[in-house]
Amino acid sequence: MRNKLFILWICCLSLLLVSCSGGGTSASNGSSVYSLGQLPNGSTVWISQSTFTAESGGYTTGTIGIIGGTPNNSYIISFGSNPSGPSISSNPNPCVLVSGSGNTCQVTFNSSNAGAGTYIVTAYYTAIVNSNQQAMHMHASNSNLVLSESSGGGTALANTITFIVSGVAPVIESGVLVIAAPAESTILAGESTFTTVMLSGSQNITTPITVTIASSDSSIITVDPSSCDLTTESNNCTIAIMGVAAGSASINASSAGYATVSEGVMVESVPPANYYFTWMNGTESTWQLGVYGSLGVGSPTNTPGSRVGAANWTDESGNLWLFGGLYNSAPVIYFNDLWKYNISTNQWVWVGGESTQTIQTASARGNNGVYGTLGVASVSNIPGSRQQAVSWVDESGNLWLFGGFGFGAASSVITSPGNLNDLWMYNISTNLWTWVDGESVINQSGIYGTKGVESSTNMPGARNSASGWIDENGNLWLFGGQGRTSTATASGSLNDLWKYNIRTRMWTWVNGSNLGNESGIYGTLGVPESTNVPGARYGAMAWVDESGHLWLFAGRGYSESSGQGYLNDLWKYDINANAWTWINGYTGINNAGIYGTQGVESSTNLPGSRQYSGYAVNTAGNFVLFGGNGYAESGAAVGVTAGTMNDLWIYSVTNNQWTWESGSTSTNQYGIYGTKGIPNSTNIPGSRVALSSWFSGGSLWLFGGGGYAESGERGNLNDLWRYAP
Repeated sequence: MRNKLFILWICCLSLLLVSCSGGGTSASNGSSVYSLGQLPNGSTVWISQSTFTAESGGYTTGTIGIIGGTPNNSYIISFGSNPSGPSISSNPNPCVLVSGSGNTCQVTFNSSNAGAGTYIVTAYYTAIVNSNQQAMHMHASNSNLVLSESSGGGTALANTITFIVSGVAPVIESGVLVIAAPAESTILAGESTFTTVMLSGSQNITTPITVTIASSDSSIITVDPSSCDLTTESNNCTIAIMGVAAGSASINASSAGYATVSEGVMVESVPPANYYFTWMNGTESTWQLGVYGSLGVGSPTNTPGSRVGAANWTDESGNLWLFGGLYNSAPVIYFNDLWKYNISTNQWVWVGGESTQTIQTASARGNNGVYGTLGVASVSNIPGSRQQAVSWVDESGNLWLFGGFGFGAASSVITSPGNLNDLWMYNISTNLWTWVDGESVINQSGIYGTKGVESSTNMPGARNSASGWIDENGNLWLFGGQGRTSTATASGSLNDLWKYNIRTRMWTWVNGSNLGNESGIYGTLGVPESTNVPGARYGAMAWVDESGHLWLFAGRGYSESSGQGYLNDLWKYDINANAWTWINGYTGINNAGIYGTQGVESSTNLPGSRQYSGYAVNTAGNFVLFGGNGYAESGAAVGVTAGTMNDLWIYSVTNNQWTWESGSTSTNQYGIYGTKGIPNSTNIPGSRVALSSWFSGGSLWLFGGGGYAESGERGNLNDLWRYAP
């Protein structure tokens, strides 16, 4: 159950703090400080001095802390001045003081907007109340949760602070340029790392200084951006470094009047032996709301909210794209926001869609789609909120989206989501959506026509959790899922195979059944047959190999004769022969994994049955699989139910063998996050299901899903991970 946090505003006069005289209080380090007053739990709030003085245009800082009282009570401290004018800020922001923890905040008094004179600064407190004190203490510094609930100053502390601004002109100090050591001084060709260019030792510089950043050899490394503006207040900028080819080069930073500085980078062409997980972005907690920032503008603080079942793409520039998904708490929230993540800058950009939901009922929230005219792009078009849609990227770099479970047009039933069969295209360069095919209402039956014959009237039925591929000729392929068959009253798990011709804009029913809940026909292992067909399923994983064959692994559905359950069978489809081949895995359901030795490929290794895993294809053309819900090494024992996993596997198409690369052989594992941006052999994402995944820049990327955070909390996640050397 998600912890519930709320703000208690203390308004009663009887709870106002009693005035305390300065000089009688000691900080946790024993130094004498100025007491601001006593909190309701008996804690005393102190500040490092009662009078702060800054020259006009300058600033000064102090420290604020808390001692004594009942432990593990949290309070937000904020400030206001009379008369108004000075800028008063804290680090961290907001300043959350937790009794018994010894934590402090730095307070900065900035006179840039205030004339010379004396200002009386009043401190305010707001109590944070939580039914689970331990969980509250862990999340006390979560600024997003606190700020989303708070809009005022709280209750005034009894004592005040004097802030004096003198009329002396500020002294300008130019400082020096510095390039911090890159996060990785050695990278692989095709991969990236980050560093910071800083203006160190400067003071009172308000006119921006333009710094030029360049590579000494652009054939080995490139840098982005090529320049940035620095002041005293904005004294650093993040630089992305991309390895182009093996060799060594340097980053050079220069500006008029400053000495040029350099930092070396080594690029290797061969990956080292060890691969590590790195926590790159997002939080290590569950149930996080999104930080959208400004539409179209990247920011280090932007991040999509926690979610499962989002659609994802990788564009031609290696950027990671994310659409929609589900926040499955009460009420259930369906998203239709579109995000882009730049792997070079480590920043999310909110590109389109809604940050709030216009449909709000007791059970579900979301947004209707705006379909416009079929086949016509429009700035007002947007797919409705949904989860578990199918996604493709075409030869021109356009993003395609089909179906899922969510909301259609406003003319349909708007208060209840359902299965969709609408087909959309998003043009990255124009930032426009086009409704290309399908219906704008939910729960539509399929129109199958004649098997193998393309027709303008053909249409797959509405469904979610289907699998998709794009072939060498740019055709979109669709298999299975959970939804509508050819009968208006029937729905279930599907095993129909469809092809969509982008040029003619018509569907073809190619293979499989037009009925639901069909069992698989496996034939002989390794032998293609026209009668072979995978059983109906949803939440399976799919990829295309270098020869253009379509591959399908696992999911939840129907095996040969065992009924419905979790699968771990591996299939290959030959487009030219129109034939499926059972390649690997079992014909039954709910099978335990065979892990073997970590890092060692073996013909006996096999991932356990599962669905909704993260997956991608690496640079060697091999299939990479992470987590999902199903059975681990001992999960299929009698009396044991399926669980969520965090195991990482690689399948070699050439050798037809699996390798267990990383993660646990057990289910329901907590994450180990380490330090954000720093790879470590002990780092590992927690077990999760219905996550988003990509392969870009030589790395596997994983985002969110439903599972386990660092502290053992279970819920929806919004953490972003990279798996790379």
